[in-house]
Amino acid sequence: MTLLSALFVIVCAGILVERLWSGIGKIFVAVGLLAVAVVCTNVGANLLVGPLERQTMALHQPIDRPCQAIVVLGALQPVYPAPEFESSTSTSTQVLARLRYGARLYRETGLPIMVSGGRPAGTEETEASVMARILKDEFATPVKWVEANSASLWQQARFSSTDLNRSEASCILLVTSAANMVRAARNFEASGLEVIPAPTDFAHPEPFGPNDFLPSVRAMNFSERGAKEWVFRLRDWFSAL
Repeated sequence: MTLLSALFVIVCAGILVERLWSGIGKIFVAVGLLAVAVVCTNVGANLLVGPLERQTMALHQPIDRPCQAIVVLGALQPVYPAPEFESSTSTSTQVLARLRYGARLYRETGLPIMVSGGRPAGTEETEASVMARILKDEFATPVKWVEANSASLWQQARFSSTDLNRSEASCILLVTSAANMVRAARNFEASGLEVIPAPTDFAHPEPFGPNDFLPSVRAMNFSERGAKEWVFRLRDWFSAL
């Protein structure tokens, strides 16, 4: 269930409950509508993704440790037909931002690239194969490894490290969205790899301007990502207890 769907359910529940308990129902409706209004703005999105992104920072050159590979993570989201390309593509802005940054790091370092992402439900082509084709055809960037079996971040780290270990790669530049970086790096380090974070896809930074208090699809997307990441963090925290 998406964040917007969850808030819509809260509003609908409030409308139904209001028939039995008027006061409680009105509270549900008010809270749901207020939450929708907040998370649809850049200010609201920053409340969710800001604390996550402040746990990492942009990579600054030169890199002070020898690395052997660049790993670009997929977002584990469906791919869609793209008749104009005569193939499939990803409609995720996260993935396109990661691929763009991965291509830049390749040009700056010359390190070989691995892409990682399995086959989401209902899709014929794997996310990694689509990512590899976009890098090759649109960014003129070769891909050395394609990890196309993972269905979770934990599997991305485990399966990728297996392929990298065969090539005697022990240190990687890890490319993923800034809000996802800490959890991603932790998983790859647990798989035995040294990680240099290379975050991208940052949300709108402070300070805010007048337009950041207005609703936008972009803000809703970042709020959605932030909410999911907090859910994953809570799950990992409870699993560790």
